[in-house]
Amino acid sequence: MDDFTPLGQNKRHNATVAEEQAMPGLHQRLLQLISGEKILDLGCGSGHFSRLLPDKKFSLVDCLPRQGLNNTVADLSHDTLPFTDASFDTVLLIEVAEHLENPWHAVREAKRVGRCVIISTPIVDDLRNKLIYLLHGRFFFFFSGDDDHIQPLFRKQLDWMRGDWTKTEELVYGDGSGAKTLIQKWMRP
Repeated sequence: MDDFTPLGQNKRHNATVAEEQAMPGLHQRLLQLISGEKILDLGCGSGHFSRLLPDKKFSLVDCLPRQGLNNTVADLSHDTLPFTDASFDTVLLIEVAEHLENPWHAVREAKRVGRCVIISTPIVDDLRNKLIYLLHGRFFFFFSGDDDHIQPLFRKQLDWMRGDWTKTEELVYGDGSGAKTLIQKWMRP
């Protein structure tokens, strides 16, 4: 397994994508999409997700050094990942891209080092969010006031980011509260 320090997110972002912060059931749904043995978790936070798959070889990247994790530290919006091309079976961007100042760079790097990319992000282009935006000037999930979610991503943007990669899965996951997450799985051509 490659040694790896967390790849960064927006420096203002201190939240982790730990079980208590993720939408209930989201991690279990994402587990069903993972393929291969060698996994890279970009924006790993506390490393919770990697503990759900103890039989896989995880490399972890985050913007901060995480106690108890052998993670790579990097700024996902700007840094080049310290891995060779196509060195991971699956690269995860789980509820991370919306926290980045430059999610396009993070996605380009994920595609460079992975053979499969799984990305999830809050849905902002449904009718409910469009109405919230018209009334409040911000999308649902983007009301925290601490600039935690700074980059809403639309499906069309994800299509542009995906480029010539094949989208093999697109799921909308909701927890019943009205909040929804878009999950896409992309495969290298």
